[in-house]
Amino acid sequence: METPLKNSEGQKIQELCRKYSIYTWSIQQDVDPLAVAKTEGLYYWDYDGRRYLDFTSQLVNVNIGFNHPKVVEAMVEQARKMPFIAPKYAFDKRAELSRLLIEEIAPKNMAKVLFSLAGADANEFALRIAKAYTGREKIFTKYWDYHGSTYGAAMMNGEAIKPSPLPEIGGFIKFFGPFPFHDRSFASAEEASAFYLRDLRNRLIFEGADKVAAIIIEPVTGSNGVIIPPKSFLHGLRSLCDEFGILLVFDEVMMGFGRTGRWFAAEYFDVQPDIITFAKGITCGYVPLGGVLISRKIADYLETNRISCGLTYNAHPMGCAAAIATINVYKEEKILEHTREMAVVLEAELQKIKVKHPSVGDVRSIGLMGGIEIVKNAKTLEPFVPYGITNPGEAMNAFVNAAKLKGVSMFGRGNIAVVAPPLIIKEDELKEALAVVDDALGEVDARME
Repeated sequence: METPLKNSEGQKIQELCRKYSIYTWSIQQDVDPLAVAKTEGLYYWDYDGRRYLDFTSQLVNVNIGFNHPKVVEAMVEQARKMPFIAPKYAFDKRAELSRLLIEEIAPKNMAKVLFSLAGADANEFALRIAKAYTGREKIFTKYWDYHGSTYGAAMMNGEAIKPSPLPEIGGFIKFFGPFPFHDRSFASAEEASAFYLRDLRNRLIFEGADKVAAIIIEPVTGSNGVIIPPKSFLHGLRSLCDEFGILLVFDEVMMGFGRTGRWFAAEYFDVQPDIITFAKGITCGYVPLGGVLISRKIADYLETNRISCGLTYNAHPMGCAAAIATINVYKEEKILEHTREMAVVLEAELQKIKVKHPSVGDVRSIGLMGGIEIVKNAKTLEPFVPYGITNPGEAMNAFVNAAKLKGVSMFGRGNIAVVAPPLIIKEDELKEALAVVDDALGEVDARME
């Protein structure tokens, strides 16, 4: 529960939001939203003047921090010039953003971009494009991955308790990939990778590989575990797709735009998917914008075949202007290079935390994306809540609340506490926040068997 507000203005805002607004992913009577008064850089403040370091970049999207003046100014300028134009028109910011993405940022096999508003609809678009291009109906997706809450995207989710509407749509098949912390029976990550690739190949054959349009995955599973696969697994997926004429789709909504220290995780793993979906970090949440990058062969297909998807706000001018400014910030401030430097610090500090706390069964990180896996029993590594449950249990809530009382804002899902600070964080700030995490984990230690 949040600390009760003393400030009357903040209390009034909180009460009005609870009275008239629906909050997602929640039982409404349990909702207790913090009233936020302002944001700046790494931080946000409540109406009582308390400052919080945003250690998960909100929803792993505010990569350049809050209120960057260059992005804000680009939005203001665009609002004055042309706040909206329908998707059928060409305009300067759409042209420049498209060029930037294809010529300077995306993997070299990408040829065009279809803009969306967010990650879920980007994944919906990718789904339709894959089915249209291949003429096939089945879609393979991986357990643990998350792709969105719209109908089609929800069917692709690999959560054990999926937030899916019923009835479910047929033709969506799940498979497991390597999860090093769980796969302790294997001698190595490479052995686990080979096993899951053999299993997937058998599943494809059994389902009829000639009926499978795409394999759609998060290259690094994000909020459901920060699961980092061996490079051999993603290379193996590429080979399987090539063998059976299946499209490989990377959902990079969370990992794209610098989170791994590269523009896309595809570059980090040295894999060229056929389609990449993105959102979050392209505007860092300042304005909604997402999209789908497609390879040359798919772009050529769409030259003579109708694309059957769209939104009123595709390629929104405000979103395009904010995205161009955000990309320029990444470049001018060398944020990708800085992320790679801070990744070394994060990995080292997380290892210290693992050694110190018996409640920490595992830590893992890539770039500035880290996960702390808490356990109930240090010997058996029994989890606090059953695997597959995404709601945080008592121990996770105690940890998150303890960190927040000390001014570090985080979130946890199931047994995973996510560490994903804005990419602009400096070494001293990173270590200071992790010291708070270290201290807060004492709340978890106390709840162990």
